[in-house]
Amino acid sequence: MLEEHPFISGLFKRSVQLYFIVCSLVSPAGDTAAQHGHAFQISRFRDMSHSLHSLPKASAALVLGHPGHELRVYGWTHSVRPLTFVITDGSGTSGISRLNATTEILEKLGASIGTVYGRFTDRAIYETMLARSLDPLCEVVESIAAALIDAEIEMVVSDASEGYNPTHDICFELTQAAVELVRKRTHRTIHRYSFCLTEWEGCVPSQTAEDAIHLELDDACLYNKIEAARSYIELRDEVDRALACKGIEYFRKETLIPSAGWTTALENYKPGYEQRGEQRVANGRYTKVLRYKDHLLPIFRAIRHYVDQN
Repeated sequence: MLEEHPFISGLFKRSVQLYFIVCSLVSPAGDTAAQHGHAFQISRFRDMSHSLHSLPKASAALVLGHPGHELRVYGWTHSVRPLTFVITDGSGTSGISRLNATTEILEKLGASIGTVYGRFTDRAIYETMLARSLDPLCEVVESIAAALIDAEIEMVVSDASEGYNPTHDICFELTQAAVELVRKRTHRTIHRYSFCLTEWEGCVPSQTAEDAIHLELDDACLYNKIEAARSYIELRDEVDRALACKGIEYFRKETLIPSAGWTTALENYKPGYEQRGEQRVANGRYTKVLRYKDHLLPIFRAIRHYVDQN
């Protein structure tokens, strides 16, 4: 039954206070949530399918490393309308922010904007990581944690830690830190998930975990998702590459991966962004390589210590 999922179970208990109703209709094979006014079917591993009659619009949060990442969870965002945080402005090497494009998408989907929204330029977050500067990162953690408490958030979804881009990985870690602070300060359980952004680029967290949530979009929602992606001018090359690699149908499914906690990679871990950094230093594009062992891991350890002490 639907109540078996811990997040959904919690929503049942809080339905009166939240003024939303979660309907536990178990769909027969082939039934989709679109038949009940929704854009997708939700299923758990082992083909357990459910339809949600209504989802709470103020009980979930989304934390993104870069603007544009909302496209990977477009259907989920459309239905849940999460409180959304974005760590950077996505300006890259051009220095031109792409926040406006993401704001337009979020407004169309009915999502709300959080207290952290383009806090760093891409250059600034890169320099912060190189310098192993803790204070600005802890400020982000505290701001997100306070917002999660104020909004009584019960589910948080963020970028996965894939080793593809250090900002994605630090987004995962900052989100985990904020969730841990909320747990410490309120004794509430927040259900924590992440989603992959570049799984076709290499090794990523398992998307077939037993507690993973799989959302299958209907044709209309998939069409809107692809149109939104193609209209995102600043991401045109990335979108074209992803569609050429996987095809449109691949993006019908959205998977939320349950998080077991902090990033667990060891000191000898060499993520993909190090290899690309080495190439760019050799080509003269960068002056220094951002490394997991020398930069990210010390930051992660310091953030965890901060959470332990606060």
